[in-house]
Amino acid sequence: MDKLYYRASEFEQELVDSRKDVFSRGFNTGFRCLDEICSFKPNYSTIVYSPPHVGKSVITMDILTAQAEMGRKICIYSPEFRDKKELVQALIQARLQKCFFGSLANTITDEEFLSALKFIDEHFVIIVKPKRKKDNSQDKMSIKKIYSEVNKASKHYNVKFDFLFIDPFNYIEKENE
Repeated sequence: MDKLYYRASEFEQELVDSRKDVFSRGFNTGFRCLDEICSFKPNYSTIVYSPPHVGKSVITMDILTAQAEMGRKICIYSPEFRDKKELVQALIQARLQKCFFGSLANTITDEEFLSALKFIDEHFVIIVKPKRKKDNSQDKMSIKKIYSEVNKASKHYNVKFDFLFIDPFNYIEKENE
């Protein structure tokens, strides 16, 4: 049986030779201050974790909008939003950098809104949560089902997604394997 344990000194030259490859950058985040400390590498997962109601979804919407501005395609499953309209409205607000409430609410023109809506339509696909049943219960989506829907959407819209955003994970059905 091959040895499965090592000290770093046993493969020191490999470490020296590959040190720049291991930490190669991925996509920039779209925010200079954040780009200094992180990037998004294709085929890797990024988990944003913090207590409820501190702004994870808001900052993530801003980051995803920045990614879309760089031409990337994004698929979103976010059952925390009540419906698809609310989710798209959040993306439009991120794109416009204006809220639909408060002092800036009346400063959004129809042209700005429609331009942002077109942008969202070009770069984002929304996966919605399952409909409520007659007994008012609602199924949760599993990771397997979410990826199945992403694949279907990819084929239907003929698009390769650069990002899949799932928010929050506590709405995901745990599968028995």
